[in-house]
Amino acid sequence: MGIKPFLFLLLFLFFIPLVQAQSEKITMDVKGNCIDYEVTLKAEGFENGCYDVKIDVKTAGGGRAGEIYDPMEGWKSSYYYIKDGFCVNKEKDQKDFIVRAKTYKDFSFVAILKMNSRSWTSDYYEIKQNCPQQTEKPEYFFLGALVAVLVLVAGLALYVKKFK
Repeated sequence: MGIKPFLFLLLFLFFIPLVQAQSEKITMDVKGNCIDYEVTLKAEGFENGCYDVKIDVKTAGGGRAGEIYDPMEGWKSSYYYIKDGFCVNKEKDQKDFIVRAKTYKDFSFVAILKMNSRSWTSDYYEIKQNCPQQTEKPEYFFLGALVAVLVLVAGLALYVKKFK
């Protein structure tokens, strides 16, 4: 055994940058089983400060299908961040958020914390919805019903006016 294996190992370690393990970690605890969920975010190893927070609701096709409640602005698409929505200090490293899915299909949550130009992403949390036999209502059902009622009222008005 010569010096070649040791030289190769030394060159390998010299030219390949070492990966530093991040000490920051975001974990989620999710409560709920259909549409409305309470998501508890826990930030481990983060510096004290306020972070913008996003809890994204993603469907299998990659689309967004949810809303998060912002106490300052109300319901927002899961696309947007809640500005300074999660403040971390010595006593507090977790916070509850209310998230609403806009689908009865299965989906996943992913949380992102952002401060200045840095961001941290959690692992995906898969949700198997357990909704009571729900059928999604057609999008235009109520619009069609309204048009039908308006046509009936207009027809009745013309009938009464014609024979008066």
